[in-house]
Amino acid sequence: MAKDKVFVEALHQGTTNGEIQWKELNISFYKGYFSDPGESVEIAFFYEGENKEKIVVYRSKMYLTDEYGDEYERSNVHVAITKPHSFKQAFKISDSDLDNPSSLWTLIKIIQRQASRADDIMDSIINKFLE
Repeated sequence: MAKDKVFVEALHQGTTNGEIQWKELNISFYKGYFSDPGESVEIAFFYEGENKEKIVVYRSKMYLTDEYGDEYERSNVHVAITKPHSFKQAFKISDSDLDNPSSLWTLIKIIQRQASRADDIMDSIINKFLE
């Protein structure tokens, strides 16, 4: 859906220009709140909107079985919009829902970089040893 794509682009832009600040989510505490049954959440970040709803971007794994009985792993990135004042999922967009699935993978990498302050750490090392 076109609005999903524009929404992901807005999250990307807001994160890149620093207007959206993400916090890492304690996934052990919120297990099953925003994810689907069978998903193993690897990492999750959230942003709280103006109406107390939360936007959660997370990477998950699922273990599936093919038609020959062989198990395989599928990784996805999702954006979940939650109900106000909770982490209960109200709506979810998955990378497979988008024309360009890599846009959510790129978004979670940018969020992870921002939340971990990786650029500050890299700048400190660069400034110390190369200048």
